[in-house]
Amino acid sequence: MMPAKNNTKRFLIWVIFLLLFLVIIFLTLFFIKKQSHISEYENNINARLKYLESVQQKNVKENEFSQLKNKFIALENNFSEQLLTISSLNKEVQTIVSQLQGENIRLKALENLLPVLKENQQQYETQLDILRSQITTISEMKKQEKPVVKPAQTKVVQSAPQKVPQSKASFAFIGTEYRGGEIFAAVLPKNALSLSQIELIGVGGGIHGWTLSKVSNNNAQFTAKGRTLTLRAE
Repeated sequence: MMPAKNNTKRFLIWVIFLLLFLVIIFLTLFFIKKQSHISEYENNINARLKYLESVQQKNVKENEFSQLKNKFIALENNFSEQLLTISSLNKEVQTIVSQLQGENIRLKALENLLPVLKENQQQYETQLDILRSQITTISEMKKQEKPVVKPAQTKVVQSAPQKVPQSKASFAFIGTEYRGGEIFAAVLPKNALSLSQIELIGVGGGIHGWTLSKVSNNNAQFTAKGRTLTLRAE
């Protein structure tokens, strides 16, 4: 009986030991599996965190890019407006410069014309002096001429307008000028100091009490109170 009991105890010990071993193995496997699940879960969490971080960074970058793009568009529009303003100012400056250049050209032309005008004035004054001298000479010659005494005529002659000698005129007939299809007599007072005092008189016009009755290229006839004055162009 004793050996049988001992064998039973040994068997039970081995069974218990085996069960403990199996429990240990099961717990070990369970722990390992749990650890693997935990690691996988952590990896998933890390992956999701990285994904969320990348998405957040991407969104931040897109927002920053959008803001920068809007700023760039605003700057570009502002730059375009500035270019238009500068272009408009350049056109205004060019217009002013061209106007100034035109004024300078006119001023230079006037400056160049001034000596010519002075020279012409001197020539006119010289011609006027010559005309005055000729008028004076003719006047002196007229004074020295003796009137021709004609024999008395028995015929009755109708009274004609009294003719006045050219030397008695207070002005000289210089020539004629056409304006608007009409002819004008150019006359110059004998006491004139410059050619600017030349007057243009049309038929019916008057000077020094004389009225112009007719005029041609070489002669001009004036009348005053029954007297006739015929002047030749000088």
